[in-house]
Amino acid sequence: MKYVFILIVVLFFSHTLYSQDTTHIFYNNEWKETKRKSKIEFHRKLYKSNELWVAEDYYLNGNLQMIGSFEDKECDQRHGEFKYYYKNGLLDHKGEYKNNKKEGEWNWLFENGKIAAYERYSNNEKIEMQYWDENGIEVSDTEAEHIARFMGDTTDRTFYVYIASNIIYPIKLSLDGIEGKVMVSIVIEKDGTVTNAKIIEPSHPLFNAEALRVFRNSPKWDPAKQHNRCIRSIYNFPLIFKLSN
Repeated sequence: MKYVFILIVVLFFSHTLYSQDTTHIFYNNEWKETKRKSKIEFHRKLYKSNELWVAEDYYLNGNLQMIGSFEDKECDQRHGEFKYYYKNGLLDHKGEYKNNKKEGEWNWLFENGKIAAYERYSNNEKIEMQYWDENGIEVSDTEAEHIARFMGDTTDRTFYVYIASNIIYPIKLSLDGIEGKVMVSIVIEKDGTVTNAKIIEPSHPLFNAEALRVFRNSPKWDPAKQHNRCIRSIYNFPLIFKLSN
């Protein structure tokens, strides 16, 4: 019985030490630390292994979101292999950092498990790349990496034509000779829809309302791509209300 008691004490002591060395951090959907239970989207377990700090990030469903190692407890300096996962548990992308810089082979995958991008890095510089669509057909570099495009246009020109064709100058402000400039921020989702339109530099309330109306009614965009996969992106657009002479 004495030996059993000693073993229990040792196991308990070891577990206590491990618990003390593991830090638990909670994040919201923007990866900002939060203590509000209703805002939690991710859970990090941070612990030291040899000379590195290992971070394990989890989705709320318990699946691993990321595992990687850092040289510092603040998790600013990446060093070693990193693996990221989709919410369903399948691998999203993986690769290695050396002194916080990408090094060697990196791979990105689609949610169906097929490879989307192969990239090779040296001292954080991309030196080789190859991309495929979800059917395994190779695609060009320009199609694999680009900003969001309205109606396929690589500039903002076509979008501003859409704005000019749909904007309505508020009659009251027109009669009063009032002009103004509004800065609008929008999010273009992975499927190309425009969301989260908001005024970041306001003008007259009627100008603000009209700007939001036109941006919120925008047709779908061709979404931005990184590593040959669609991403969510944010853009700011100035909208000038000016009366013709």
